[in-house]
Amino acid sequence: MCSLLSKLLCAVLLVIVLMTSATLGACQPPENYAAAANGATITGPQNASGSHGRPNCVIDGEVVDYGSHHGYAWAGLDVPTIITLARPAVIDTVEVILLDTSLRTFCYIVSVSADGEQWQQVADTSDKPVSGWRMHRFAPAEARYLRLDFTATSLSSASYHLVEVGAFHLGDSRRAGLLGQAWQHAHVQRHIAEAPLLAVAPAQAALRDPGLFGQLKSAPDNQPIHRDLSDGTQALFYRDKGAIIVAIDDDGNMSADDKGPDGVNDCLAVDMNADGRLDRTIDYSDTTGDGIADTMVQTYLYGSTWGNRPFMVAIRDLDTGPLSLWYLHNYGYWQRECQWQCDFAGDGYFVMFRRDSAQKRWIGQWENPFCFYDCDGDGLAEETVRISGNDTTILSARFSINADNDTTEDQLYDYDVGITCLGNVQLQQDVADTFTTRSGEETGQFLSWDNTRQAVREMDWSRALLIWDENDHNVAPRTPRHERWEGIINARYYRFPQEGGPHCGRLNKRYELDADFSGRMRLYYWPADGRVHLYGAEVGTLEVDFDYNGRTDMIIQYSDTDGDGFFDRREIEHRALRLAARNIVGPRIYCPPASDSPEPITIPYSYNEVAAFWPQALADRIADSGALLKALSEFADRAQMELSARPLDFYENATAEQFAYIERLRSSNEARRYYQDIAIEFAFVELIAHAEKGTDDEMATRLETARRLYDRGHLQRAVKALATTTTTP
Repeated sequence: MCSLLSKLLCAVLLVIVLMTSATLGACQPPENYAAAANGATITGPQNASGSHGRPNCVIDGEVVDYGSHHGYAWAGLDVPTIITLARPAVIDTVEVILLDTSLRTFCYIVSVSADGEQWQQVADTSDKPVSGWRMHRFAPAEARYLRLDFTATSLSSASYHLVEVGAFHLGDSRRAGLLGQAWQHAHVQRHIAEAPLLAVAPAQAALRDPGLFGQLKSAPDNQPIHRDLSDGTQALFYRDKGAIIVAIDDDGNMSADDKGPDGVNDCLAVDMNADGRLDRTIDYSDTTGDGIADTMVQTYLYGSTWGNRPFMVAIRDLDTGPLSLWYLHNYGYWQRECQWQCDFAGDGYFVMFRRDSAQKRWIGQWENPFCFYDCDGDGLAEETVRISGNDTTILSARFSINADNDTTEDQLYDYDVGITCLGNVQLQQDVADTFTTRSGEETGQFLSWDNTRQAVREMDWSRALLIWDENDHNVAPRTPRHERWEGIINARYYRFPQEGGPHCGRLNKRYELDADFSGRMRLYYWPADGRVHLYGAEVGTLEVDFDYNGRTDMIIQYSDTDGDGFFDRREIEHRALRLAARNIVGPRIYCPPASDSPEPITIPYSYNEVAAFWPQALADRIADSGALLKALSEFADRAQMELSARPLDFYENATAEQFAYIERLRSSNEARRYYQDIAIEFAFVELIAHAEKGTDDEMATRLETARRLYDRGHLQRAVKALATTTTTP
């Protein structure tokens, strides 16, 4: 009997042991075959500067501790990431975590291989740029090698930034992998810590009610549910495009019958993932009492254009122009979908803030601020200034002006000239402003809208670059139908870097560099070429491509040979005609058209100062250039010569197939003047070359005389020189 009992006890114990073992085995986390801890190695990306000396971040297992300068590895798009597993393994899941601390997206292809030679593609994000955590499931495949080929990025540096990659066999599991679970848990914990930044605790508390949340999860879009919040305010809860929206009434005029917010003194608190956690607010305020919202504050905990981190944008509309505040797409600002319906015209500004977690405060970041000024009361902006820096350190300013105050084809923006300044300047208290958030917290300081223009002109910058939009076509490659609202964004010029993007290009734009800021953002008018120039600039360049084929037809180089701050030498190179460059020295006369001062005159950089003379100077130049072109054409007829290079013909007769926006250029006085200048230069070159081949010395003399007069800015006298009577300069 004892023997039988002993056997039964042993059998029961064996079953318990086996069941316990199976249960423990089932609870074991799946192996990450791509982890360095499991013997995996990697080639391709290198660690960011803040992680030098550590194991490669992509396979170190850390998915929480990363930032702008640490916790990730990077490489150019032409460098693949290849992870070699310690041994062959059957995998069906690859998890990828991409750096998401700021605005950046990536496209990539995931492939696996058993031998490192033959690759099987298992995932492709090429048609949908992504950021943050992504999990790719696929049919089980035997792999010894895992490869990521990045195909595109939103970064101008053409590089990718990888935080972590994992490879697993998850079978029928529907849960996120180990990396995803850790990443999501970190985001939940971060949300708990950062939720007070939104200052909508009563709305968040109401959303925790299971009954209300259950109603919202099953409700159709835009069917509001009215609730009184714990602080006495009223709110509407509703679904919209998958998100849960809480419209909080801040001025006490909401009723239970309202179908939606009135958009004035209302705050929209948004749960983008419909998971019960509010993650952003869009706060509208009427600060003037006219019944129209003039202030908009967007506060994001994560998932915005500016990355997966707390970020805030405050927008002030200071006029009643054609647009008001910002248009949002899916409760966020996305450049491509939103920019042309936002108010960047008239008087107003916006300023951006990032959350400094160490100091626990909002500090200015990037645009701090970006200002717009309506100088003549037409509801449109004639000046825009973009300040960029970090907290109270200002690193750059871009100041653009609509010099002739024109618009074409109903464009709200048409900036003609911009000056970009670089340096390291500290914000002064007497020109600083702050902003009070919904929670009552005061932000860090930023340059005030009222003081921005004058403060920029008075700051001690290290260098400045002028860009003049000679062909009146300041557009971005992705949106060529629209003139840029941001002003004129420079390309790299000599050692002056591109500031912002995308840049306006080098062709048909005039660049002038004041490398030591000796001119302090002042201008001057040079009658020699009828243009406004940057005082203090040592060099300048205008690259001409009149037919938009991407090839340079002519280059004009400017230089200040005596260091007095004024250009005194031009070198013109005709690449299209393959002729040697010609040099023009002087004249050293620098004053606006209405002045006969023998002394050089500099002009403050402002719309009012430039617009006081530039539109009329432009009109006079067009008239004089037209007369000179006519005289050159008649001269060619008398010489029985047909001019072969006719840039003005392209301007007047090109089709939309040759250049899609030629009609816009034809309606622009600036573009017409630009093409006239090119046509005159080309005509003189051809006529003089023709005369020098013949025996008519008198023809050659008159042509040379007329061109010398033209080079000195005496267009009317050049016309007379081309007539039958010879005129000396």
